Amino acid sequence: MKNSKKILFVCHTTLDRLNSAIKVRSYNLIKNLREFGEVFVIQGNRRFRRLRIINFIFSGRIYKVDYMYMEPSTTSAIEMDILILLICKLMRIPVGIFIRDAHPFFQEFRRGLNFKTWLLFLGWHLSVRFYTCFSDVLFVHTASFAALFKHKNKVLLPPGGLHIQLNKIETESKPDSIFYIGGAGEKYDLETLVEGYKLLKIKHPYLKCILGLREAEKRFWHIYQGIEGVSIVHIQSTELPGIMDRVILNVIALKKSPYLSFIVPLKLYELMSYGKPMVVSNNFETARLVKRFKTGLVYTSRNDFMEKVAHLLENPEEAEKLGRNGYNFINNGNLWRDRAELITKELSSVKKSTQ
Repeated sequence: MKNSKKILFVCHTTLDRLNSAIKVRSYNLIKNLREFGEVFVIQGNRRFRRLRIINFIFSGRIYKVDYMYMEPSTTSAIEMDILILLICKLMRIPVGIFIRDAHPFFQEFRRGLNFKTWLLFLGWHLSVRFYTCFSDVLFVHTASFAALFKHKNKVLLPPGGLHIQLNKIETESKPDSIFYIGGAGEKYDLETLVEGYKLLKIKHPYLKCILGLREAEKRFWHIYQGIEGVSIVHIQSTELPGIMDRVILNVIALKKSPYLSFIVPLKLYELMSYGKPMVVSNNFETARLVKRFKTGLVYTSRNDFMEKVAHLLENPEEAEKLGRNGYNFINNGNLWRDRAELITKELSSVKKSTQ
């Protein structure tokens, strides 16, 4: 692209398989940032990132960069991450960094720390110090999350949604499933979902439940295998369209915790893209978004979950309206393209202010 802006995107993971939030987020931002300029991508684990940063600096490509954006992982930075941030600072290249994690701030993650975990938390705190020192813009999930960090220029950068052309052609089989995609570990409230589903199936025998679980958590799958009507799938974000034709409503099931109240799952935005109503657990930021934009219903207990799902099953017009609200919310300023545009806009304003 002639005369286009050059954007350096540093990602602390590989993008070969889109099987985690950081990968999905980085992939979609890179893809959409290319509409606004040429994107140099440095990705990979510590070893490969170290080599790629060294090569990028000593090849002279650093001199072509107009803006830098970094998506750190939940672990600490390496010395080369800090070096390239320092070089950009010295060269007055505007830097934006997205902070995706804050586990060490919360007591629930500090209980019973062993020495290794203590060192990891210390490394994370030091990394955040560097991030806040060297960044011109600190991007964060939510307003609640922003309050955890000190920085002169904090900007909200929640996940984005997908532009999906809703299928207006009637399919032979009607949707018959509730759908969940996410983890199966202790942070997730699958017990409420599955136990509630089993009771709902008594009154609604046609109802099925699809659980999209992580392959890395296969040790939990046996808990749900063999339950009548429950199927377990392992899919990436790109495979969601093949599931959505069968879905009546989507579920976000998180346990109550201080940390989970501060964030909004990327999956919420992805799922709303398909025009299906949401039923979500009562975690502050997630519940606030769903209530504010009327994209679904919020549950507070197992009985409440059953009531909310049953209400949508028995009131399809209301369910369709909530799903449409979610679809409109995504397509009116909350696509990944809108997030990419915000990054370039904020970093461009930094550049102008320093000229």
